[in-house]
Amino acid sequence: AWGGTPRSVRVLCPTARTDRLGWTSALRAGYAPRHCSGSFAYVEPYQRFRSLPLVRREPTKAFAGYWRDASRCRCRYSSEMHFRNGQLLLSPSDVTGFLGCRHSSALSLAVARAEVPSPRSSADAELLFAKGREHEAAYLAALRAQGLDVCEIVLGSPDHAPSPDDWERAGHKTDEAMRAGREVVYQAVLGSDRWRGVADFLLRVDDPSPRLGAYSYEVLDTKLARHSKPAYVLQLCFYSTEVGRIQGAAPRAMHVLLGNGERESFRPDDFAAYARRVQALVARFLDEPRET
Repeated sequence: AWGGTPRSVRVLCPTARTDRLGWTSALRAGYAPRHCSGSFAYVEPYQRFRSLPLVRREPTKAFAGYWRDASRCRCRYSSEMHFRNGQLLLSPSDVTGFLGCRHSSALSLAVARAEVPSPRSSADAELLFAKGREHEAAYLAALRAQGLDVCEIVLGSPDHAPSPDDWERAGHKTDEAMRAGREVVYQAVLGSDRWRGVADFLLRVDDPSPRLGAYSYEVLDTKLARHSKPAYVLQLCFYSTEVGRIQGAAPRAMHVLLGNGERESFRPDDFAAYARRVQALVARFLDEPRET
């Protein structure tokens, strides 16, 4: 029970063994982060505390931290969800959107069902996308300058959005590149069941794996931010799980190349269970959508 109205609360990463303050209790009491940012704004992927402002809102049985009213939601919805043979196909970006605001996930589902039009991209979003591609291209050029063998996976045609068949073909090409032992796989298409996504880079390492032999692969994504965010870690967990499925062993590490040139690494095992739980929550919500 709260002895008053706190101005802030310290919360602990859910991967930690204990939570001294009990952030779930705070959420049940009706407190949530002051703004949603497309990920767990109040959780960092480190074993440390962080203080954030809170705002009183109505208690809800839904997953933590979502605004009910679309007019108050600052998250953008996407047109990346697609149906194939009646099944909704999902990606790591759908997890990010869901954790930031479940109403944005509901809107994305409505786009996939052709119930609402696809969102228009803003000038700011296009600028960020262009800068992100420049950062990615610079790292790709650096790898090629080192003389590394780079295999680029092409997903569909630039003239139109990739179809489910395009995703399947690109996934087979990624699998073939890994089994051939290419040093770098760029724009690797990974997925199984209803989940699919594109990892920026797969880097070959000397750790043996049951299905590939004397080598294996680790995932690296390029990001413009100066610090890693929870959304990045969840994306990397998904890619690392798919890489582990192909090579028969989970990668020992996963990496983020930040906009300032620094490289941060994480252990997939530290976050895998949490990532699986969140993926299950997203799939359940979209299969049985509720009012948002």
